[in-house]
Amino acid sequence: MESDQNLGRFSQQGFDCSETTQGIGMIMKDKQTVAEFFAGIGLMRMGLQQAGWRVVWANDIHGDKMKMYRGHFTNDESHFHLGDVHQLDPGSIPTVALATASFPCNDLSLAGGRRGLAGQHSGAFWGFMNVLKGMGTRCPALVMLENVPGFLTSHDGRDFKDACLALNDLSYSVDAFIIDGETPSFYQSQCRPSALVD
Repeated sequence: MESDQNLGRFSQQGFDCSETTQGIGMIMKDKQTVAEFFAGIGLMRMGLQQAGWRVVWANDIHGDKMKMYRGHFTNDESHFHLGDVHQLDPGSIPTVALATASFPCNDLSLAGGRRGLAGQHSGAFWGFMNVLKGMGTRCPALVMLENVPGFLTSHDGRDFKDACLALNDLSYSVDAFIIDGETPSFYQSQCRPSALVD
């Protein structure tokens, strides 16, 4: 389980990532590197690698998922960091072009308690946001979020709005879209809302 500290709280002291995002064209052209938060067993990595991206850092809190991830990617054991996102040191995360976050859906899912981003599990989103902020001028030019459709409707859409505003506070623009998981080449047979942030 994710730590319950800092749930639903994004540090109010802002940071402007616009210096980083202005160089997005150059970053995309030269370094398709990824930091994979909430990596699970590596499904996000599998898809990104097919598009030419290279995961250089990954994190999850669950040891069993780490073992499966390392089973899929046997040559990259050193870049997986087991631990709670709320406890990560932003200085230890390499500078990358893209950060992905498939943060826990437990509190956003219709099958869950619907506590939203204030919940013990889905509130890990705020830990991710604090890591981005802590990276300062090294924050990635792009961020990609992925979760269940309930993310869009949680607390009448306020959770999704709060997430977008927190990203805006770091000078990111947000484009949200839903991917139909039944499309061939996707791993899950359900719709998954995603947000591409630049």
